[in-house]
Amino acid sequence: MGTVSLGLERITKRFGSSVTAVQDFSLKVEEGEFVSLLGPSGCGKTTILRCIAGFERPDSGQVYLYGQVVNDVPPERRDVGMVFQTYALFPNMTVGQNIAFPLMIKGSPKVEQRQRVAELLDLVQLRGLEERYPRQLSGGQQQRVALARALAKRPKVLLLDEPLSALDAKIREELRIEIRRIQTTLGITTIYVTHDQEEALSISDRVVVMNQGIIQQVGSPAEIYKRPATLFVARFVGTNNLFQGKIGEGGRFLWHDHVFRVDDAIKWPSGIQAVLAVRPAAMGLATSQTDVPSGANVMLGRIEPLTFLGSIVRVSLRVQGDEMIRVDLPAEATAGLSLGQQVYVYFSPEAGVIVREQ
Repeated sequence: MGTVSLGLERITKRFGSSVTAVQDFSLKVEEGEFVSLLGPSGCGKTTILRCIAGFERPDSGQVYLYGQVVNDVPPERRDVGMVFQTYALFPNMTVGQNIAFPLMIKGSPKVEQRQRVAELLDLVQLRGLEERYPRQLSGGQQQRVALARALAKRPKVLLLDEPLSALDAKIREELRIEIRRIQTTLGITTIYVTHDQEEALSISDRVVVMNQGIIQQVGSPAEIYKRPATLFVARFVGTNNLFQGKIGEGGRFLWHDHVFRVDDAIKWPSGIQAVLAVRPAAMGLATSQTDVPSGANVMLGRIEPLTFLGSIVRVSLRVQGDEMIRVDLPAEATAGLSLGQQVYVYFSPEAGVIVREQ
């Protein structure tokens, strides 16, 4: 394990007597790591960020920066930079002045300020715009200025609070790539708050999934997506078909009158209630049972409307009476399918993941 630049040890934060925003939150972040806090609105992720920055004080627990407890250190003395959702640029200052502001407050010499502003303008690709005012910039450009300002003092930890939520989809995609490029270039430890799972999965080294102030799972993007640890993660991250049933003997899963062979079920005790999660992309359709691959789990389904999603088509199907599942297929593979058609839905034993009912 490398140097731990940020540590959170059993953080709990309450607002009033009835609202617990964060409960028993612990996390260690290595130097240079990019970690995203992912979860729905109100799950406590911004509260954690504000505790790190010093804008909130935990009711219990410790915040460490490079091994030092900083609970009582004011925000301006913590070696962190923060980018807010609303940019928070000074409208009466130029781009250059906004970026230089932290250095001006620090009392850095003018020459140093100009040199650092020039470096950061190059880094965020805004060279030539230093004399413009925020009102003369696009939303994406304003967010780049906010990022440059947060980096001006060369902080050891960078905090980003849903920095792209106010931007349109294409700009968000471009900027998240830029944020990752800048973070990698500088090697700066970064904590990124978002409710957008695509953002979190695409740019993070690790993802922390939160719900109601509690960590649900910590892992790499691939681990979070492929191996959800809880029912909440299975429901929140991506799209899953969820079959509520019971663990049977010898790696079997019992769902209504179906007995599915599921490799993941082997490690679970038989008889317990559980949920089988299968991604739509891991399922297939066949118009004849003879076309179902050998060894696959199979059920009958009736096609509901098809949804075009670009390179794939999402096929919704009614199975087992009135339950709905989804199957993602290449667009060209759906040419012969029609509304109301009965088909065979199948998936392999290794495709499913078992999570406990909650």
